[in-house]
Amino acid sequence: MKSVESVFFRKLALVVFLFINQVLICQEGPFIFYENGKCGFVNSSKDVVIPPIYDYASEFIDSFALVSLSGKYGFISVTGKIIIPIEYEEAGVFREGLAKVRRNGKYGFINYLNEVCIPIEYDLVDDFYYGRARVSRNGFWGVIDRENNIVIDLNFEFVANASEGLIAVLKNSIWYFYTLYGEQATEKQFLFIEDFQNGLAKVRLMNLEYWYIDNEFNLVEQFFPKEESEKAKEKNQILYRNEKN
Repeated sequence: MKSVESVFFRKLALVVFLFINQVLICQEGPFIFYENGKCGFVNSSKDVVIPPIYDYASEFIDSFALVSLSGKYGFISVTGKIIIPIEYEEAGVFREGLAKVRRNGKYGFINYLNEVCIPIEYDLVDDFYYGRARVSRNGFWGVIDRENNIVIDLNFEFVANASEGLIAVLKNSIWYFYTLYGEQATEKQFLFIEDFQNGLAKVRLMNLEYWYIDNEFNLVEQFFPKEESEKAKEKNQILYRNEKN
């Protein structure tokens, strides 16, 4: 019973901590500043609230800032208190309540309480998007959920991050699309893909044509990379001229 109560009060304290820190962040920062090659934080009045002692610092996300000191990584609160010890070989900011960390050359995920939620056993991992994270072991990629269940088997050459509810995977130099639940979303195959943005993605078909497709894999509009490159180059030149003027 005591252990159950202990877990409850730890989680309650965490909720209160996150709420108070988020209020402080919204009201007055803190914001990163740099001095003599080190990172610290100031408030909206430019007063130093966390001294510049860190080799690296992220913005505050979910009330935590990722910091690095002497080659190790951990997390601090808006008051500068070390919440998660600076002991990891590498770490990422919190996404969807979990942060990737590396220990002894392997990667896994921790929660706000520094509890290992996904075993530190993968060769590479990426942040969670839509409740899914891509992971790699022995040179092959797949996808897991927040409980470390394998959603897409680790037998692909590469896996892209989830994009508007779809996941692109590469096998034998051919791209396929899967759903967030590990089902193949379409039989269509592609030689090249980009992430979906506003319901559209750039792809190269097996017949070598380039098209925009929608998220139901319908062909929307053909495009020609050389023309797009020229348009982008012209646009950049115009922007450069405008900036100079």
